[in-house]
Amino acid sequence: MPKTFFLATIDNTSVSMVREFNEENYNQCIEHVKKLNKLSSDEKLFRLVELNYREFKSTVKNYLDKFIDNPTADFSEFEFLFLDLNRLILNFLSSVRTYLDHTETRFKREFGAKSDEILLFKKETGEAYDNYFSYRFLYKLRNFSQHCGLPSGSLKINSEAGDKGKTICTLTIFLVRDDLTSKYDSWGEKVTEDLNKKEETFDIVPLIDEKFELLEKLNTKINAPNYSKHIEYGNKLLSLLLEVTEQRGAPSLICSDIIEEKINMEITWFPYEMISKITGAKINIRKT
Repeated sequence: MPKTFFLATIDNTSVSMVREFNEENYNQCIEHVKKLNKLSSDEKLFRLVELNYREFKSTVKNYLDKFIDNPTADFSEFEFLFLDLNRLILNFLSSVRTYLDHTETRFKREFGAKSDEILLFKKETGEAYDNYFSYRFLYKLRNFSQHCGLPSGSLKINSEAGDKGKTICTLTIFLVRDDLTSKYDSWGEKVTEDLNKKEETFDIVPLIDEKFELLEKLNTKINAPNYSKHIEYGNKLLSLLLEVTEQRGAPSLICSDIIEEKINMEITWFPYEMISKITGAKINIRKT
């Protein structure tokens, strides 16, 4: 029996066929999915950066919530808190470096060392480094940590009364300027000059926030040309999704055949997130 190819929805174990394809159209759709999955895979390292940043921010919030409930934390608890937050900061910095290094290598491999893509990458990263202390300092701080270990510092939790008697707490993670400059001599001229202008202690948290915002913008800009090359694939897959908007279950592409009286189905899922990113469409899947 010949293979059949169709668009379907899958709801638990129930498969509902929406319409059939010929083999050529089915293979084209599968290629579109593969291209968008490749694009999604390329972005996973930035997703790792985002996850590390979100974990840092949520951990800070959790510690502040605990402090509100029990404001008499002792030294050992603060010592552990400082260590734990340093761990998360290092995770964030390491993932940023991996993301930047891998992206540059990937662009060179896929588009060429003198391509528009790599020139845009170097332009955007260069401008971020030149224009923002947070970007260049945290880039170098990762190197500092590799060679010199955790930077010296301290924590401070401030609390004040907010609206309706609610307590509002903020956390400051201080780094010690002289510890940074005395232990490490590879900051570079620009960052060394920056540090010499800093107060004896300064807060790293707003620097992390700003760097993540810069990286979000950078990631969007450097991927925009590649997104435009995939817009055709995204639109074609989106048009298929629009055919199943009234159906319940997850849309899928299915290749079905019968081997030794057993039905075999090869199921391919739609890359919803990447389709949404490329086309700007909001995709909601109806579930039971």
